[in-house]
Amino acid sequence: MKRILVTLFQLSVTIGVLYWVYHDPNRRAQMVEAIRNAEYRWVLMGILSYLVVEIAAAFRWHVLLKVQKIHLSLSRLSGLFFIGMFYNQFLPGGTGGDIIKSYYLLKETPDKKAGALLAVVFDRFIGLVALVAITATLIALRYDFLSQKPETRNLLWLLLTLLLSQKPETRNLLWLLLTLL
Repeated sequence: MKRILVTLFQLSVTIGVLYWVYHDPNRRAQMVEAIRNAEYRWVLMGILSYLVVEIAAAFRWHVLLKVQKIHLSLSRLSGLFFIGMFYNQFLPGGTGGDIIKSYYLLKETPDKKAGALLAVVFDRFIGLVALVAITATLIALRYDFLSQKPETRNLLWLLLTLLLSQKPETRNLLWLLLTLL
């Protein structure tokens, strides 16, 4: 029952946000104008880049499942992955797709429930580590630009404080990275 209520809430929020975005005729006109003036080469490059990233993520999930001795056909694996992507796009919270993906994966591999869930959780963890690494790299490369305004400078110091307040091993690694930069 709780799961149904959460899903209904997520759908309600999604429908509400879509209505809020598209109900204003002026906003719709601005969106049409932005699409009309878009450089289609850049739009195409963005779409292609997104597809490459998602294919790489599907392959990463495939490897994680193989480690857990879960073997699915490429078409079924891709289907589950794209179902998860669809739900991640339209359900608030960003984990709806993982829940759906886990549900279908558990139905197909009832004897390997722990491995299936571990693969999904570890896939999410790898994504988080990659996001932190990309963010740290971009901050290091653009520190001068980001620290020009007081607002962003304060956010940078807050981020650095949060990062350094972690485990001692993490602090040592971060300190080493900062001294190398």
